[in-house]
Amino acid sequence: MDSEVTSLCTNRVALRTLEANDAHAIAAMMQNWNVLRMLSSPPHPYTLADAESFIASCRTPGNTPEDCAYAIDVDDALGGVIGIELNSEDRPVLGYWLGEQFWGKGVMSKAAELMVERYFETSQADALYCAAFLENPASIRIQEKIGFTQIGETEIFSKSRDCKIKSVATRLMRDEFERRRR
Repeated sequence: MDSEVTSLCTNRVALRTLEANDAHAIAAMMQNWNVLRMLSSPPHPYTLADAESFIASCRTPGNTPEDCAYAIDVDDALGGVIGIELNSEDRPVLGYWLGEQFWGKGVMSKAAELMVERYFETSQADALYCAAFLENPASIRIQEKIGFTQIGETEIFSKSRDCKIKSVATRLMRDEFERRRR
């Protein structure tokens, strides 16, 4: 993915490069336990310094399609973050979160679809992976809408909860995504 990610938009949802001035909004949304508890990586409490560090890591020159994160703008307001990173097995993994005020409005489904479409356009990968805590059926539904299929259950460590959480692992194959787009 490149800096032209701002071209990924619909009439309400746009993906764009994270900017330093997004840190306050990210930190504020991550103070909401309903958001933070559904994520594996962020610590609790989540501070402004955490947000600034995260944004700086996303703006590293030379990031590949498997190492990128973008702001999700909803009607020109920062609504969350979506990205892809390589896991410990060198598999590309889609991750995302959305501020609670934007839940239930189709925002993440559209953002995830845009991100996955762009990923397969700019990557040679045959598959993209994702996961969600079993107690987060909304996230599982988002993945299923795009074409991810469940490949098993696992436990994922949550920094904010300081424990492992039962999760479902999913995978989207390039050919399946392309078939669904026709």
